[in-house]
Amino acid sequence: MQLGNDTAIRNMANEKPGPVPGATAPGSRPQPAPGRHAAAGAARADGRARVLIADDDPHVRDLLACALKSFGHETVTAANGPEAVEVFSARPHEFILVLLGFEMPGLNGEQIFLHLRALRPDLPVILISGYAPAAPLERMRAAGLNAVIHKPFSIGALRAACTRHIDAVQDPAPPPLNDAEEALTAAG
Repeated sequence: MQLGNDTAIRNMANEKPGPVPGATAPGSRPQPAPGRHAAAGAARADGRARVLIADDDPHVRDLLACALKSFGHETVTAANGPEAVEVFSARPHEFILVLLGFEMPGLNGEQIFLHLRALRPDLPVILISGYAPAAPLERMRAAGLNAVIHKPFSIGALRAACTRHIDAVQDPAPPPLNDAEEALTAAG
């Protein structure tokens, strides 16, 4: 199913069945790993992290918010660059991660990223984009962009990237990259 701006949802119905790593039973909440601690109020006592999702495509925003909620996290969404900066600026230490589109009205992904990093240099930011020009992407990487997920993406790849960066904030000794993360990094 196409969602616009080269965004697609992959039907995984015919893929190899099996348990989803980190999945929880319906109605239950994931438990934080032993020894984890909240970073600057960004994770609640129940282990849920607050994630800012900034994308101009309402379908992508809704998909990302639904996925993050299914992973056990709270989400706040923004539909354009100025809104993302405003929402984040009001409560910069309440967010543990930002998922950021590149092409948005008002401010593009690079401009938003620089605003967010000025307020929180330690903030993990993952760019999710169907297209990001090479020069801005390289500048963002040089300024500490944590990851790039290219559209179309699988929910498994999204979960792996989000979990890795949320865990890195909550636990200063992050685990080594897994195969999915290495593939995302190599593709980016």
